[in-house]
Amino acid sequence: MACVLAINAPVGSAQATPGDPVAPIESPVSPPEKAADALAPAPSSAPPGTTSKITKPYVVTLDPATDTLYVAGRRDPARLFVLDARGCTVQQAQCRGPLASIPLGAAVLDIVVDPGSGTVYVGSSNGQAQGFVSVIDGRRCNARDVSGCGQAYARSLSTGVDTVSGLEVDPRRHTLYVAGGGFVTVFDTRTCNVDSYAGCSAPARARAGDLRAYPLLDETTDTLYLPHDSSVDVVDTRTCNATDALGCARAPATFPVRQRGTFGVVDHSTGTLYLANDDGGSRDGQVAVVDARRCNARTTAGCPTGAPRTARVGPQPRSLVVDPRTHSLYAVASSAGVVSVIDTRRCRARHTSGCRRVPKTVQTGDEPSWMTYDARTRSLYVANQSDDTVQVLDATRCSAVRSTGCRKRPRTAPATANSRVLPTVRTIYQGPSPAKTISEIPQADDTLSFLDTHRCNRRHRDCSARRSIELGYFPQVYVDPGSSTLYLVDAAADVVHLVDARRCNVSRRDGCRPFADVSVPRVGALTVNPRTHTVYATQEGGATTIAVLPGPHCNALDHTRCAAAAHEVKLGNVVSGIAVDDARDTVYVGIPLFQAEALLPSTACDAGPAGCVPVATTFLDGVPRDALAVPERHSLYVAGGFGADTLTVVDTATCNVHRLDGCVQPWPKTVTPSVPSGLVYDRRADLVVVAGSRDSTVALIDPKVCGAGTPSGCARSWPRVPVGFQPVGFGTDWRQNTLYVFNDYSETVTLLDLADPCRRKLCVQPPG
Repeated sequence: MACVLAINAPVGSAQATPGDPVAPIESPVSPPEKAADALAPAPSSAPPGTTSKITKPYVVTLDPATDTLYVAGRRDPARLFVLDARGCTVQQAQCRGPLASIPLGAAVLDIVVDPGSGTVYVGSSNGQAQGFVSVIDGRRCNARDVSGCGQAYARSLSTGVDTVSGLEVDPRRHTLYVAGGGFVTVFDTRTCNVDSYAGCSAPARARAGDLRAYPLLDETTDTLYLPHDSSVDVVDTRTCNATDALGCARAPATFPVRQRGTFGVVDHSTGTLYLANDDGGSRDGQVAVVDARRCNARTTAGCPTGAPRTARVGPQPRSLVVDPRTHSLYAVASSAGVVSVIDTRRCRARHTSGCRRVPKTVQTGDEPSWMTYDARTRSLYVANQSDDTVQVLDATRCSAVRSTGCRKRPRTAPATANSRVLPTVRTIYQGPSPAKTISEIPQADDTLSFLDTHRCNRRHRDCSARRSIELGYFPQVYVDPGSSTLYLVDAAADVVHLVDARRCNVSRRDGCRPFADVSVPRVGALTVNPRTHTVYATQEGGATTIAVLPGPHCNALDHTRCAAAAHEVKLGNVVSGIAVDDARDTVYVGIPLFQAEALLPSTACDAGPAGCVPVATTFLDGVPRDALAVPERHSLYVAGGFGADTLTVVDTATCNVHRLDGCVQPWPKTVTPSVPSGLVYDRRADLVVVAGSRDSTVALIDPKVCGAGTPSGCARSWPRVPVGFQPVGFGTDWRQNTLYVFNDYSETVTLLDLADPCRRKLCVQPPG
């Protein structure tokens, strides 16, 4: 079960309370007019108990001595909230509102509790290059006694550094370690606590690298691990503590990691140190696996000399906890909206064969940032920063030894997100990973691979490439099913190469040389008019224009005008997604600055530049990101960007280039998964599918219920199917009854049957 604490307005101090989707593929089956069973009732992950909201919770820490959850936010209003963990567990799930809150006036980055003095230390940064630690009396401000919470905190430690990134307490040596600003500062908790301020001047500092991560103490080996940059310092706490600081001046031992380390945890049952590796934009967030028994302050004989073995856990890995009873490592994947679960029996220091396995996952809220664990109740508490909740997950139901509470797994196979499907030649065209074409060009693969949809579909997972060819450049791949044309975008050369897919596919490749090359300056994503085959291209680098390629007479079926150049259409502002409703002769172009869609006449754009100009705009009350036209339902679905997790539904019957009277009305919206980044319409199932790139799910929207003709149904929530990390693109093969969901970060394709998408209880309702 999953209990969610929905957290919002602050309470009184002591008061109880990708790419563009592939153009729709023509199907011999017309859309059904009766509601199908595709969206059968789904189990809900909504919580049994909720509380009033806490704004932007970033840190959550448990004090087991007082059964107190301390929760704090990274953004204003920065407060420390006090919650009772006794009634907020997976067994009871009677989560009440915060019992108290303390204003701190600064963004909280870490919280630790000293069990000896009962002091709560809160690391903060005020945004003005000043890091400090607030000192709070946890004896009189906890879940059992909030009498001291009404008093504003009286003390704070000036650390002398610009920010405080992490805290750690060593109760045996009465030492508080404060990391930040390239140092670890040491305080004596016996003389620097809620009762005494005499020792709050720092007795010593240990020099570290660019330390913006969180220190990790292993008391069994007297080791403080300090992750930073792409290495980890190993500090001996026997000689670097509040009473013996001589060792703090010594250069620590170090070992490398693959990316910048952030969080760590030691599994003492296997002697393994796990370190979350995150470079801030990691495609495949990893956890490094290190032998803690032979890499510590007492011996460094087993420290890695090169990048250690890693396990993939999802983008932007953060907090880590271990449950030794079930041999489970839990890792928050912040940009995927999940907690990943690693089997520590098969992925540990001396046995890493299981590290290559795809991890189990548990769905969280939006942008999980922190996690703490209560071993007594087996409750995992996860702070979800973007949806203002603290979620309670049952560690007994999703672990290395049990999967009943994990996300269900549809069929998946390896693939890159730079893939498109052309069912007429039963081929998936796969180019290199999108991120590699941008940031790793020297190392990128310049091949185009062919996968067979007869072998790679919802029934089979044989998705290995049958053939591949070297292109000499790094293509972005697009297709036009109607004309059997393959478009290969060479962004580095500003060229779109056109290939006849009938002679370049999984069965033959004698025609893979381009029959035309069209120059498009700063070429970006392509959108194809499925009837006329006109191609519209966005342009990168802040361009205020779009390019129109001569598609009607330059495609695999008609080469007569391939010598003609693309023409540019000036829009005056930076554009986003493009969608075409050819039934209404209209091209819709997103204008983020004005939160609007510009309307262009598609017939005029087919003919040339003269009449290809905007004739009107309609405003959306939200920033457009991607768009999808569904002519059968006279609906344009526009995905919001920049935190707007919604689809706006525009009525194309009353807002098109020939009829503008409906363009001035406010448009209905429906909620989507976090950061919608891809849209597709499946005619056979009559479903609009939207990908949540930061939610690792796709939502299934019924256009009969939420469309231009039935806007009242948009208020409901939609079933979601778990997929891989950062789904961004789609492909459809109606012959195989398969929807292909291409997941960028996990480099997989999820294979779904939209005739029965909720089979095997795959679908879940979103929390809320």
